Amino acid sequence: MSSHFVYRPHVRSGGKVYTPDLVIELAWASYGEGRFLAIPVDRLTTAAAIQQPGRNPHGIAAIALVAAGDGPLLTVASLHTAGYAASALLACAKPVGRQAWRLKDVAPHLDRLILRSWHLAEGRRRQATEEPADRAAGFNALDDLPPERVILFAARHAPQPRRTADGFAVELEDPVRGERLSLTYTAVNVG
Repeated sequence: MSSHFVYRPHVRSGGKVYTPDLVIELAWASYGEGRFLAIPVDRLTTAAAIQQPGRNPHGIAAIALVAAGDGPLLTVASLHTAGYAASALLACAKPVGRQAWRLKDVAPHLDRLILRSWHLAEGRRRQATEEPADRAAGFNALDDLPPERVILFAARHAPQPRRTADGFAVELEDPVRGERLSLTYTAVNVG
């Protein structure tokens, strides 16, 4: 078991790309109505493929707020889960996107960001989520997120796939700047 997660995002800011090494020691998931659940940092991953228990786990689109030296970073993530109970949420890896924005770069127009997700199966994408990003995340007073922390804010409308999904995709669109952050991964059953 690991006591930290090293996150190496590609941060787009001011026309440049930075790749800092950030050590994450504490992680939480916000999954509705102000509820927060501590997540073991060994569940965080940037891998393109994860293992999942059973046959019905699925991804829930999320926005990740990551502490960084020059203010928090914003990226996409998935609260991959085996169900909606807290114990089921802890059973699976939590993929985090490698592309990120500085929160201060998008803060003036957070209400314009759109969070989308898709279930991937049999070579097809079935839309799962589309909602304003500020509805999913409670960004109130998070400009001063303490160091070495990440908070994953789950989409409020996160349907389970109608059929088994082989993977999941998440996108955060900034129509003001004409940019997108994306995350795609596959999930392999292990039981």
